[in-house]
Amino acid sequence: MPKAKVVRSIEIEWFEPPLHTKSLAKNLIAPENTEVSNCSLRLFRMEPGGTAEPHSHKKIEHIFYVISGQLLLVCDGERYVLNSGDAIYIPPGVQHSAENTANEPAILVVVNSPPQD
Repeated sequence: MPKAKVVRSIEIEWFEPPLHTKSLAKNLIAPENTEVSNCSLRLFRMEPGGTAEPHSHKKIEHIFYVISGQLLLVCDGERYVLNSGDAIYIPPGVQHSAENTANEPAILVVVNSPPQD
């Protein structure tokens, strides 16, 4: 039977995700470190000028929640400015990109469901 598992962020290594510049991520809750199968939780740090190139996912639903900083998202051509405390839902198939246009790092958490396409 599956059990609850505490994951300590400090013990997870940062990595640079594909299609991202000046950005680091940590897979806090993911199939590789827990028994989760339907979603994942990722922490992002995007430096000023950092970007995520335009891309989309066949199956993944995203939920972004901005902890601090500011992020410009473009979803299917529509622009959204997210500030600390803002969240956005991005459905599967929606092309999206991101840029940190502020002078401080943007820190956000991202929920993906399912964890991978």
